[in-house]
Amino acid sequence: MRTRTLEVARVGFLSIFTLVVVVAPFWLLLVNSAKPLGEANELGFGLPRRWNLVENYRAVFEQGHIVAATVNTLLIVVPSIVLICLLASAAAWVFGRRTSRVVNALYLFSISSVLLPPIIITTIYVLQRIGLYGGYAGAILFYVGAFSGLAIFLITGFVRTVPSELEEAARIDGAGPFRTYWSVVLPLLRPVIFTCSVFLFLVIWNDMLYQFFLLGGRGRDTLSLGLYNFAQVRQYQMAWNLVFADVLLVSLPPLILFFLAQRRILSGLTSGAINR
Repeated sequence: MRTRTLEVARVGFLSIFTLVVVVAPFWLLLVNSAKPLGEANELGFGLPRRWNLVENYRAVFEQGHIVAATVNTLLIVVPSIVLICLLASAAAWVFGRRTSRVVNALYLFSISSVLLPPIIITTIYVLQRIGLYGGYAGAILFYVGAFSGLAIFLITGFVRTVPSELEEAARIDGAGPFRTYWSVVLPLLRPVIFTCSVFLFLVIWNDMLYQFFLLGGRGRDTLSLGLYNFAQVRQYQMAWNLVFADVLLVSLPPLILFFLAQRRILSGLTSGAINR
């Protein structure tokens, strides 16, 4: 009886928590994005008295430059994820197979970025000195440096679960280190690389702070920066209906990706959990 009571209490607590933290904000976002300006400014949870759905989203597409901002976002997100996964998987392969003190020290240094946030002022100074500040290449380079530690941490645990006999067989057949990594190791790391890719997509797609300092005001606005600028233009008379519509459009791709890939995400994380 006590166990059943605790289970009911746990389910009830999680249900209330989900309702307050997830369902209620999403419902507020959804219904107010379909209201005219006067109703949306009341920030109510009720259905619109007059639906203004098409007009709101048309205004967001026209004024927020959604298509151009989406292209700008993908130009940063896709190369960043590809470079991070390739470099991190190669480094994780070395860290997972070597056990010397030097390698362990390098591993700890590499994953220190998980706890230590990047210093944006220093980053801007370095990018200015090498001529990459304000462009896509500088932003991509920043994300590679900022999030490779997280990818290395996740992939290294998975590498330790992969049998080393497969690599030894490749070496016996005459494969060098690069050939072994590309043809044997990398295909075996697909589950955890997929997990890292989804996490990185969610983080970089939704990032606004770093993109604001690296790209803001230079004609290369991403979706997050477009949302920020969209709200700032109306700071004295906030058009909540258009802001909520823009938020929903920006948030929809990550939400769809996460829900479609959540099982594979858990599989990639738990595969290397024992040996991490």
